[in-house]
Amino acid sequence: MIRQLAFDLPARETFRREDFFVSPANALALATLDGGDWPGGKLMLVGRRRQDPPCAHVGGRDRCPGRSGG
Repeated sequence: MIRQLAFDLPARETFRREDFFVSPANALALATLDGGDWPGGKLMLVGRRRQDPPCAHVGGRDRCPGRSGG
């Protein structure tokens, strides 16, 4: 019988930029946050349906690859 190994690894919570793992799933959102050119200093990140491309809504404008206005 195969047994699963359990490791008692320390966990730490961090919110530093350099500790954030960038992946294809969150790269557009992170680039938008890092850009900081939001109208009125406000930004709304909205989730998407699985079949839709990544999209960020900034000040009423869409930044969506492959869509008009993106």
